[in-house]
Amino acid sequence: MRVLIDELLKQIKVTLIFRCDLVIVTVPHGPHGAGQPEKWEVIMQWDGVIL
Repeated sequence: MRVLIDELLKQIKVTLIFRCDLVIVTVPHGPHGAGQPEKWEVIMQWDGVIL
């Protein structure tokens, strides 16, 4: 697993500045790909997995 620390820190700062929620989730993959929200930032990723 690869953790994108710079992106994680950026998102934590955004969360604190704008007083919003930071949600870290797993996204299940189905036969037609992953169900993805319209706007999100990837902060952790399995090596070799393309989202």
